Amino acid sequence: MTNREKPYCQTGPKWVADRMARERGDKSALAPLTGQDWRAFKAFFHLVALWGACDEPAHAVAAMYHVLQAMQPHTRQLAKAGIPHVLDWSHEAEIWRAISDYAIAIVGRADGEVAAALARAIDAAG
Repeated sequence: MTNREKPYCQTGPKWVADRMARERGDKSALAPLTGQDWRAFKAFFHLVALWGACDEPAHAVAAMYHVLQAMQPHTRQLAKAGIPHVLDWSHEAEIWRAISDYAIAIVGRADGEVAAALARAIDAAG
């Protein structure tokens, strides 16, 4: 990103809205975002950029997981849809799988059933 380009948190939401309109015919895809969802959604773009620049991306994955928890479950697929805006299309599935694996690892220690349900919810969002 050059100094003249806007940060991903500013360009990403429109990019996702355009993608959802084009792929799903949903012209109001961002409408369900609450104030908290919106802030988490915008933060997610920066964490994807961090993941792309990290030598050890596990910490970025953990941060993405926790930011997603600040979003309503039915809005999390919007964060996933924004991954290719920051990186490549191939990273969408790779990052989402890493987040799902992280969820299973941290929640699974406490309650395997909850972890499995969370992993299904994350997968369903994609």
